[in-house]
Amino acid sequence: MKKYRTEDFDFYAPSAGHRERFLYKLDNRSAVRPKRLFHPQMIAAVLLIFLGLMWMRDKSLWNWPRGNFTEVKTKQEAVTDFITEKMLEWENNATPESGDLIRESQRQLLRLDEDFARLQKEFEQTGNPLVLEAMLRNTRQKQELLEELHQKLLRFQKIREYEKCTRSL
Repeated sequence: MKKYRTEDFDFYAPSAGHRERFLYKLDNRSAVRPKRLFHPQMIAAVLLIFLGLMWMRDKSLWNWPRGNFTEVKTKQEAVTDFITEKMLEWENNATPESGDLIRESQRQLLRLDEDFARLQKEFEQTGNPLVLEAMLRNTRQKQELLEELHQKLLRFQKIREYEKCTRSL
């Protein structure tokens, strides 16, 4: 609890005529201005938002170009070739423990490739940006699957190396 000192309080009476001056000012004050309903900044902000929405409606968000995406296709094919190459390399170096993991990953990659091809056809027909987002998610899933597989294969390799070292001792 805070303790108050006597210096904290005002014990002095106001000067003579204080009440009359206050009432005079109170009576003669101008009428209270009504608050503005629309400020210039608010009008400008609404106008900017409206113009921005109109610009976005006419631009790329809703009017995706349809057609042939050869550059995207060639990059996707290059990534697919790289993935296939890596999977073959890992399969050739597979142990009995990692072989099942590699085969399961190949099945999942095949399913993701089929989904991507279906999404790609749908995007070329409709130009829907949601389909493009699904294609990107599909590609991220492939990447995550490969990263997870690579980490697990590295763990298998480290375990094998550890077992070799413990046997040699």
